[in-house]
Amino acid sequence: MRPEFLLSLALLATPALAEVPTIVADTPVTASLVQQVLGDLGQPVLLLDKGANPHDFQLRPSQARALQDADLLIWVGPELTPWLDRAATQIAPQKQLSLLPASPMKRSYDAAAAHDHDDHSAEDHDHAGLDPHAWL
Repeated sequence: MRPEFLLSLALLATPALAEVPTIVADTPVTASLVQQVLGDLGQPVLLLDKGANPHDFQLRPSQARALQDADLLIWVGPELTPWLDRAATQIAPQKQLSLLPASPMKRSYDAAAAHDHDDHSAEDHDHAGLDPHAWL
């Protein structure tokens, strides 16, 4: 075999080593979710320490620097973490993941629309004595 071919095979057999992105999380709950995804690859940077008061929270310079250097900010969103909203506007939108949608969804809880029996009247099903409309 030619040495170039063997070298190519050796390079294909080695795992691709990609750098783990730096991820900043707003709260301990968000950081825990991020940690579950990262596993042993890395640790997210946590802004609001466990037990800290979010009502008077202010970013330390090191935290502001971590936000600017982050590859990704994962936060709940301005609705529940308003203390981070101003700093988040300084970060590119493609480097942010807000866990709450930008605009709240409006849902209609009309019982007839939620479970219309006319659409599946031919089906033979039993609600096991429970009325699915009662909680609507």
